[in-house]
Amino acid sequence: RLGCSIEEAELDAKDKLQTYDDAKKAIRMMEGLRKFLGSSLDQRMDRWSEFRMFITLAAKAHFTYYLHKRGDSGYLKFQHDKEKLVVRVSVSTADQFQKGSTRHKDSKSLSGGEKSYSQISLLLAMWQGIASPLVCLDEFDVYMDAVNRKQSMRMLMETALEQSDAQYIFITPQDASNMKPGPFVKVHRLNDPNRRQTNETE
Repeated sequence: RLGCSIEEAELDAKDKLQTYDDAKKAIRMMEGLRKFLGSSLDQRMDRWSEFRMFITLAAKAHFTYYLHKRGDSGYLKFQHDKEKLVVRVSVSTADQFQKGSTRHKDSKSLSGGEKSYSQISLLLAMWQGIASPLVCLDEFDVYMDAVNRKQSMRMLMETALEQSDAQYIFITPQDASNMKPGPFVKVHRLNDPNRRQTNETE
């Protein structure tokens, strides 16, 4: 039978209107949720920008501080929009440091020891903004001479002792005889490999 009665048409219309009203309410709720999430995201981005700014300022200050310990100077230039970090270091010899003069170098033109020391300074500066309970550094002194290595080790140890809430692990293939164990310093030395046994096996 085609068609329907007036009563059936009224009931069907009421159902459709109820469905329409429910859909409008759901849309309003979703729109409100969208605005709330958008506002929350904007607030988080603002806080993240402030947090990044504080880390940047702290890293710049600490990098300059660590370089100055050896009589050098330098600066960090963060280009966040390009995701790039520019490092500039001014190296001073003992005579130049006393006279207050420096020879400017790009980080790419530094010697092996100077570059390694600058990298240590950069790592320590960046670590200041990282709350990690465990910090590990492997073969950091491979390209360092005796002077740079001694200065780097002293700076690393001083920083590690200042950070009492973190554990520092330094791994080096070099001689660690100048490292003195203490209540907060443990030195573990591995046995030298048996070269003779390796050659006989081959």
